[in-house]
Amino acid sequence: MTQASMAVLFQSRYRAINALVAGSHTSQVVEFASGVSPRGLQWSRMSPGTIYVESDLPHLMIHKAKLIRNTLMDEEHDSRGVLHCCTVDVLNQKSVMDSLNSLDVEKPFTMVTEGLLLYFGQTEMKDFFHNISIVLNRYQDAFWVTDFVTQQNLKELFMSDPDVARGVKDVFSLTGRNVVPDNPFEDAEAVENYLLEFDLQIDKVLPLTSTTGLLEFEVPLAQEKRDRIVGSRSIYRIKSRIKGREAS
Repeated sequence: MTQASMAVLFQSRYRAINALVAGSHTSQVVEFASGVSPRGLQWSRMSPGTIYVESDLPHLMIHKAKLIRNTLMDEEHDSRGVLHCCTVDVLNQKSVMDSLNSLDVEKPFTMVTEGLLLYFGQTEMKDFFHNISIVLNRYQDAFWVTDFVTQQNLKELFMSDPDVARGVKDVFSLTGRNVVPDNPFEDAEAVENYLLEFDLQIDKVLPLTSTTGLLEFEVPLAQEKRDRIVGSRSIYRIKSRIKGREAS
């Protein structure tokens, strides 16, 4: 039961991000800190006319490239989208810009981050937002789809189920970071205010509760419990407030 409860968090987030990326109506996607997520591979299967760029730190991308290569060799698909793997340091402006080299930035594209922001300290958060804002404020049709986990979200999560709370805290402890006390977002309003500091704004918000009913598990899990686990967590699609002005 604990495994299914934990899966609610990750699978609902994954589905909601997919929904907002699809709703952006872009054929080009770059995902930062993609790790071993299957999103890029699945996206290329479902959308043959797309370009999907997966990026992460070098040792992770070497591992990911091998996984993708082996998977492609075992599959038979007549057509699929273009799938790239590249290394990127999301805290380095040049590295972030270089990750866009496989895209046609004159056409719409979407950037994706999943489960990344929660582990940034304050300085890292500002550096990352600075780099993301440069991209969004420079290009006319760029979006950023991401999850924010606020202090309010964490309180709801820890109160939802003792086993889930224990599992999440164990994950936090493995990072060696002060995830909870370092969280700069008290609630959804704090997220919006933080975005404004970087000339960014919310384009759309999709609650995770919109996807919990789609999840299937071997062990039955009541809808009420699913919704209690995700609480008020949402996925955000972000865009620029200053379209058309050159950023630097």
